Amino acid sequence: MYKVVFRVDGGFSIGMGHIMRCISVAKDIMITTGGSDSYDISSKIINMILEDEELKKVKLNVIVGKGFTNKESLGEIAKENKNIILYENTKYMSEIMLKADIVIAAGGSTLYELCACGTTTIRFIVADNQSELVEKMNALGYIISLGWYDEFSKEDVMYNLKNLCNDYLIRVKLSEYMQTLLDGKGTIRIVEEILSIYIV
Repeated sequence: MYKVVFRVDGGFSIGMGHIMRCISVAKDIMITTGGSDSYDISSKIINMILEDEELKKVKLNVIVGKGFTNKESLGEIAKENKNIILYENTKYMSEIMLKADIVIAAGGSTLYELCACGTTTIRFIVADNQSELVEKMNALGYIISLGWYDEFSKEDVMYNLKNLCNDYLIRVKLSEYMQTLLDGKGTIRIVEEILSIYIV
């Protein structure tokens, strides 16, 4: 695995074969709730950020999944705020993850992608099958957990988000630590295991 070299000037660096960046003050935030957003959490988080004087101009990259029923309302918010960009049914999530300084996301398999990218992550839980993974990763220090989607407050979100936005060293530390979870060699190990079983 490549060692990530961070540059305070916002330049690019290499991590696990990907190009990524980490700047002194975070200016690019990605928001994703997965393939659907039944509880309109995207709008909830967007509005929390827009209402804050310090962060209201930060660029927000919002992932819009196939199962979203709130596309129209999100579109209206984006029209009124030029710093909000909607990505509908994107095929290249990793590119957006790598561009982001911070990601606010629902628990799920994207956690592993974010660890591979080394993008500092704030997570929330929307389903029972996400709870154990999110809380375990939070306890181990890989991510920051807000808990269940219907329990976190604006204060919870803004406290954690501002801490990360304004603390470059914490983001660097978390990014490096996240990347230790994955080494990108899982496919090789699977192939080797299959070959050891079926080839004498």
